[in-house]
Amino acid sequence: MSRESVGPENIGGLALFLFVTPAVVEPGVTALAAVMFPEVADASPVGRLGTVVVGIAAAVLAVAGAVLALRRTSGLPASVVAVLLSVASGLLALTAFFFLFSGGALLILAVLLVHAVFSIVMIVRAVTRSRPAGVER
Repeated sequence: MSRESVGPENIGGLALFLFVTPAVVEPGVTALAAVMFPEVADASPVGRLGTVVVGIAAAVLAVAGAVLALRRTSGLPASVVAVLLSVASGLLALTAFFFLFSGGALLILAVLLVHAVFSIVMIVRAVTRSRPAGVER
């Protein structure tokens, strides 16, 4: 008897889209802000180049994770993407922490990054719980 449940293991395309959108846009905005505004680069714990690299890498990995979760891919590719996304979310959370205590307009970027970290964590959860379509638990 097969029973469909709602949860991360059966997450649909719309839910993945809703998680991947802030996970792409918000780190991208932060990377762009680090290039355009020196105070953002100065407040970041990883500097201007590190902020840009982490932001772009998080965005690309979030898309890859969403695709893997949507296709229910498991094994080594899913594990590698999940680990890299976890590292990226940790670096984004650290950056958000530094922005939070820098004050001023950086508070807005801190809130955006916290939201992006939440979305990335949900993508990681979907990737780690994905399984091939014919496999039952």
